[in-house]
Formats: sequence, C-alpha cells, structure tokens
Amino acid sequence: MEKHCPYVERCGFFDKYGHRSSRTWKNLVALYCQGGLCHCCTLYRRYATGRLSLEDDLLPTGEPVPLPFHALP
Repeated sequence: MEKHCPYVERCGFFDKYGHRSSRTWKNLVALYCQGGLCHCCTLYRRYATGRLSLEDDLLPTGEPVPLPFHALP
C-alpha cells in the first residue's frame, strides 16, 4: 500500500491547498497526500484509472471544499 500519493505532483488539490499553513489543511494533506489514506482519495482513484481531474476544489472525500475552508491559511 502506498505511503504517499504518487500523483501529488500533478494534483490540483495538492497544488492549491497542499502548502497552506492551517492545521486543517496540514492534517488533510498529511493523511491523504503524504499518508496511508491516499488510496481512499477521490482524486487518487481518478488518476489511478487514467482519468484527469479538472476539479481542484474537491476534498479527498469527494465533497466540495466548504466555503469557510477557503479562508484558512
């Protein structure tokens, strides 16, 4: 099982939110992009099946990023 996401370099979610400093974003990135839950990520599954993801405003769970999250650093 992957310990980090092999698609992180081309992932719009990571590009947009992966370097934010709030604990919320750091935890999501640590769990899904750099941790063992990458195989549970909606974007990971799309990339793994050869599909590109044009949506970078989806959480790894597949839900849209909530409006208040956009304001977090």
